Amino acid sequence: MPPPAVSLFGGTEPGELGCIGRSTQFARALWCLARHANKAFELFTGIGGGSSLVLAHALARRPAPGRFFTVDRDQGNAWHATQVLKTAKAVATVVPLEHAKGIPDSAAQSFGTPGSWILQGDVFEHPSLIEALCSTTDGMDLIMLDPPTDLRNIWPVLETACRPKFLAIHNANLPGHAGWIPSYLKSSHSTWYEIMNGSHPSIWEPGIRTWSLMARCW
Repeated sequence: MPPPAVSLFGGTEPGELGCIGRSTQFARALWCLARHANKAFELFTGIGGGSSLVLAHALARRPAPGRFFTVDRDQGNAWHATQVLKTAKAVATVVPLEHAKGIPDSAAQSFGTPGSWILQGDVFEHPSLIEALCSTTDGMDLIMLDPPTDLRNIWPVLETACRPKFLAIHNANLPGHAGWIPSYLKSSHSTWYEIMNGSHPSIWEPGIRTWSLMARCW
């Protein structure tokens, strides 16, 4: 079972910060899906108490523990996420991004072993990050998207370089987010199928958040 959402900020509830936990169908479905993945990549971490925690928890508890990568530009978010993941016994390493490809060679050498890594930096300022990461890991089984932008320039790179089998998208109904991707894939790619979708209440406008799980069948 996935863990509950977590916030270590005093006086706040995880739901107030947009975190999903086992009380939502999306978190339960994402956790189950991640249990069948060996490698997962998330954009973006946020405070780490929602989907990051769900994914790290699931991958750490596979019979053969997997690898989880998440990225966020905010240093405070990265630190908070490491503390949150500790509550689930999923120790995470923060990797500050450097130069164009982002990943220091010393860090990349450890990416072949089970664990969780928080890539701290702006993915838009490191244009070769995604190709470098997915080249090092030989692709990703699962990609989780909960971005503040629509990722129209990023998604083609993710699809080509990371070759994901599964795709999860949260906040799909928000303007300017990644909700266009499921419709695009279903209409233009015969290999992508939506396997599950749903929604859950939110205290923020418009009062509901939708999500989608996609699978790629070759």
